[in-house]
Amino acid sequence: MGCIDAAGAFQIPARFDDAGMFADGWAPVRIDEKMGYIDKTGTIGIPLRFDTAERFFDGMARVAVDGKWGYIDTSGAFVVKPRYNRSQLWPFSDGMARLRVAKKGLLRED
Repeated sequence: MGCIDAAGAFQIPARFDDAGMFADGWAPVRIDEKMGYIDKTGTIGIPLRFDTAERFFDGMARVAVDGKWGYIDTSGAFVVKPRYNRSQLWPFSDGMARLRVAKKGLLRED
């Protein structure tokens, strides 16, 4: 996959196995089994180190490492370390994200 402009001309060459939509200046991409993020020039700015990576919302993106999910910011730094199941986390909006916790105990930051 790559990216074209409105005239159909490639702006980013088709060199990725998969690519998502741009948001907050970044698009998730996959090469082989790892994902990271490219900027609008096609440069990998957030390294390919995630098992799964989703688009940014409100400056945060959900990513998975070793089957656990967390959030990174647009610099690629973990804001919430991966330790949740995907079904527990929702994208950020207006500075907050929903988190589903178990009834018999809370999941908390160590």
